[in-house]
Amino acid sequence: MSPGAGGNPRVLGALLVTVALGLAVAVMSMTFEDTWRRGWLGHNGARYAAIARNHARLGLTHLGGAPLLDGAAHDPAAPDVYGHHPPALGWTLGAVFMATGPREDVARGFSALATVVALILLASLVGRATGPPWGGVAALLAAAMPMVSIYGAHVDVQGPPVLALSLGTLIAYRRLRAGRGPGAFLLLSLLSSSFDWYGLYAPAGCVLHLFFTGRGRERGMAMGLGLWTLALFVGWLVWLVNLPTMSMERFGGGAAVRGIGSLLAHREVLGVAAEAWWREIHGLIPAFAVLLPLAVLALLPARAETTEATSAPIRDGAPASNGLGPVGVTALLLLAPLLHGALFPAGMLQHGYWLFALPYGLAAGLATGLARWLPPEGVWRLVPLAVISAVVVLGLRSVPVILDPAAVGELPAELGLLVKAHTEPHETLLTNYDTNAWAPEFAAGYVLKRPAFPYYADRTVRGGIVDPAQLAQARSRHPGPLQFLLTPAGDQWAGASAPVELRAALESLAADPPVVLSESPRVELFRLGP
Repeated sequence: MSPGAGGNPRVLGALLVTVALGLAVAVMSMTFEDTWRRGWLGHNGARYAAIARNHARLGLTHLGGAPLLDGAAHDPAAPDVYGHHPPALGWTLGAVFMATGPREDVARGFSALATVVALILLASLVGRATGPPWGGVAALLAAAMPMVSIYGAHVDVQGPPVLALSLGTLIAYRRLRAGRGPGAFLLLSLLSSSFDWYGLYAPAGCVLHLFFTGRGRERGMAMGLGLWTLALFVGWLVWLVNLPTMSMERFGGGAAVRGIGSLLAHREVLGVAAEAWWREIHGLIPAFAVLLPLAVLALLPARAETTEATSAPIRDGAPASNGLGPVGVTALLLLAPLLHGALFPAGMLQHGYWLFALPYGLAAGLATGLARWLPPEGVWRLVPLAVISAVVVLGLRSVPVILDPAAVGELPAELGLLVKAHTEPHETLLTNYDTNAWAPEFAAGYVLKRPAFPYYADRTVRGGIVDPAQLAQARSRHPGPLQFLLTPAGDQWAGASAPVELRAALESLAADPPVVLSESPRVELFRLGP
């Protein structure tokens, strides 16, 4: 039954949303039991799961609510605080872990739920601007992209929770433009920013949209909301830099690493970066999900006009009824990932964060474009898209992509569990490996990286100790029981050996012969004497 034949467009829209949710949930559920190992998806998942586990153990207000990376025996005198992002993800997962215990499926389930909410909110945004069937199409197009389905259970501050809250902020802004009060906008922008700085893009974009499209009092309101958005940024910044071991210098140094200045200082990597970005887009957005609608557009004539009887107006005039027109919706959804890429290009080389939000803007734009060409009943012509996209996405589940390199195996989890079996919770683990390093080749993957390994070791870990002098310094800072995990030198372990001088120093300090945790590569655990 089609809308043009007397059917209900809301029913059609709801049906398409249901198909989109089913596709996304089916693919996301395949990742729930994975260990924290899959490239950045595992790296940051373990990071925030470790933070949440510490919140669950020590309380949400311990050290002022600081996100603590240390394992079971953190050092109160020098806690390892990861204070670069607002804290809500760790707090929320910590509260959940209090009830369930730290589990990968629980952490991923929270993100998956946020993805489901985000798809529903996307359908609402696009549906109010162009008609319910096209909201369903937008949700289906988004779910057909691996960054929403395969990575929809990604546990990260710039992952599904902040994206869902950003979409909620846009809906609150639409209600504000329709004459409702600003309460929902203020609350949702606060919640969104509490998960990550990324949550400030949506309210900032709404402020600009209100200022340039509003009239009279609306421009004054835009200035007020702009001050609110600025206050959110300053408030979280002040909170973070006052955490234990944090400072403005440390925070600013972390931002500089990923900012424009860092990339310009290393201009020789621009070509590599461009190639990496193309591989990300090419690998993470299935060609069918993008090219098939464009092929449909090329074969169909455009409608002369769109009436209220079939859909909402396809224009971006005064949004008295819809709050946001289709152009505004698409622009605001694309603004965040594109602006983030422009402001933090070096961060894109490491994380590819822009790709997590990009599908929502692309899906909104494609659905809006289809709505300009197809009558509502023409949505039924897109049914093959649902089938093809489902097959493509399900097939891509097993295909390695740049953020999920196939070279990454179970070794970090296995070694972490072995270390846990050979150490006590109150012992600190030192290691020569740079546990916070990343592969500059963009596709080399991880071998033993923080925090995937420390998450499973569940111990306080200090890495990057490569010579006897650094070993002596680390021992002076950590006078309690120590063990040293000695790994081959270098980012890639194949054919490498441990530093000779460091090994000699460890052998002179060790109370017992080392425990060999792995023969290939050779990884040894030294128990250090007093």
